[in-house]
Amino acid sequence: MVIGMGGRARGIGARPLVAVVLGAFGAVHLLGARGWGLPAVLVVLGLQAAWLWWRADERLLLGQAVVALGSVLGFGLSPALVAPVAGIAAVARRRGAAALILLAALVIGTVRAPDEALSSAITVGLTAGVVAVTVVLLRRTQDLEATRGAVAASAVERERLRLAEELNGRLGSGLEEIAREGRAALERPELVAGMIEGARRTAADVRAVALDLRSLSLRPETATAEALLRSAGISVTVDTAHREPLDSAGTLLAVVLREAVTDVVRQGTATHCTIRTWNGDDGMVGLRVSHDGVSNAALGTDALLRAGERIEAAGGTLRTGLDPDGTFFVEAAAVEREPPPTDPAAHRLSVALLATVLTGFCLKALLMIPWGASLAAATACLAAFAFLALRWRGPERPRAWRWSLAAEAALAYLPMIWFGEAWLGVPGFLAGTLMVAFARPIPFVLAIMAGVAWAAHGHGLEPAAVANHTISTLVSGVVVFVLVRLARVIREMQEAGEELARAATVRERLRTARDLHDILGHTMAAILLKGELARRLPPERAARELAELVEMAELAKDELAPSRGTTLDGELARARDVLASAGIDPRFEAAHGDLPERLDTVYGIVVRESVTNILRHSSASTCRIASTPTTLTVENDAPRGRTGPPGSGLGNLTTRLAELGGTLSVTTGPGLFRIEATVPPASPATDPATDPAGAPSASPIPDPAPS
Repeated sequence: MVIGMGGRARGIGARPLVAVVLGAFGAVHLLGARGWGLPAVLVVLGLQAAWLWWRADERLLLGQAVVALGSVLGFGLSPALVAPVAGIAAVARRRGAAALILLAALVIGTVRAPDEALSSAITVGLTAGVVAVTVVLLRRTQDLEATRGAVAASAVERERLRLAEELNGRLGSGLEEIAREGRAALERPELVAGMIEGARRTAADVRAVALDLRSLSLRPETATAEALLRSAGISVTVDTAHREPLDSAGTLLAVVLREAVTDVVRQGTATHCTIRTWNGDDGMVGLRVSHDGVSNAALGTDALLRAGERIEAAGGTLRTGLDPDGTFFVEAAAVEREPPPTDPAAHRLSVALLATVLTGFCLKALLMIPWGASLAAATACLAAFAFLALRWRGPERPRAWRWSLAAEAALAYLPMIWFGEAWLGVPGFLAGTLMVAFARPIPFVLAIMAGVAWAAHGHGLEPAAVANHTISTLVSGVVVFVLVRLARVIREMQEAGEELARAATVRERLRTARDLHDILGHTMAAILLKGELARRLPPERAARELAELVEMAELAKDELAPSRGTTLDGELARARDVLASAGIDPRFEAAHGDLPERLDTVYGIVVRESVTNILRHSSASTCRIASTPTTLTVENDAPRGRTGPPGSGLGNLTTRLAELGGTLSVTTGPGLFRIEATVPPASPATDPATDPAGAPSASPIPDPAPS
């Protein structure tokens, strides 16, 4: 198992959080170590660091267990020193070893101090549980980090197939009808007029579908509105803070934005316009367009009547009016699509462990309090404190959080007057709450530690015990902070992965909209032109135009099919978007020219498979793709990637290339993973005699940015 970096939030990654937990537990043992016990504890911590930061294997796990148990037996250290080893063994699926280590720790603790056996058992169990769960949460962050690029790629592939089926259903029948009527018009010229009318309807459908696809995102419409306003000499401020994709809400809000901005330009009296979007707590996405060019609200409403009717019919709202400063505004809200639910398992796990830690601590404290009324009072105070601490488990501060902190502080210190030393551990959990509540909690934590040291000294404890309570306060705070923080890191990474998939989906739809507008729109214009020519030309020349028209319609329909062929240029364009969305710098050097169909397909599949491998199996920061008529190279720096033998995907590529007389080679090294597909110049697939279009020429890669 190789440990990779986890997610980051507030500059703290998941793996450093686990290291902080292990270091905090180790600090307690360092404080109590004497003589040779001190280097023994350092060796245990070093082995844990090696396990966490480099490679986690059986030898390091065995070394931790041997050194920890030997130190406990040989140097009189606390049995809790072996608890982290048990937690790590449990995570490594060595549950039998974990149980034996815990049993040994419990036996040693019982033999040494029978009267404190229960307290020792609670400490050992909680320590092992905290370490195990923090490592599990760490692995969850690593899985999220490693797979979010693949999730985005999968989202793009699903969206690509769904769009192909949708387009085939919405436009395919129209193209099929054009082809059918075109063939019939070869025998009956009087049918040309009906065919032309059907082509006009299909062309209008193409424009409508492209508009619907663009409306999934407000960015193209916002960019168009901004350019329109600036060209009219109107300064503009744009603040877009909504989630995408928008589905039907995007279509409605795009209409409102278009009408509102058109009205601003038509009035010609505005000097500044502001466009703002947001997501509301009520499940709506909002749009506000305001400007200073209308002094009477009624002047700005006429052009929006139809848009208002549409958006209100869909359950949204639209209102216009004047702000107190005389600025006219148009504000619309539409129902947004529900975002994918976030997996709550990690959050539940961390909250459950936090509750367990608080419960275990409360039990330890109660063991030091005699039976009677004081025990009941202590139980009530500890229960109240635990309840207040658990209120901080969510992603945001709880309501009335200042009063909550004040109540926690009171419960952490005032009962110390009656319960004495038994209460010295409570302020540590207050320190954890403060770490969660504030971005810079160090002054508060130091003050709490100083207060615990003063209180321990006031109760007449030895200096070693005072130091132990002071450090334990920090450890308790760190445990609380890490459990809450790891859950938040995972939540943030899940949301980031979902956002990445949504962004990739938007990009795919925008690209499809561009293809419809630029390619299919051009095809429909050509079909209409040929239809008009066929109606005006003599029969023999009209037949040729109609035959070409039918061929164009059939080709356009084939391009809408879900199973349309893969091309190198298409896969390069998609790879650029997906890599950039995953934070990988795409560096493309395309000089392959017009490739034969079979080679074009295979090269496209090589790019797709290679990019998928990068997203799934590496943490690359750059990816270089170079293509010529005879070679295709995909290379990434793979700083922590899996560089083992090729899997079945690469094996399939080898077979495909072998059918063309080509080869596939894989090169690995420090910071390098390269796949190179080579096809000999003399291969039939690239022989100019069989493929006149195979001469190399520059082949630019389409810019994936929304137009």
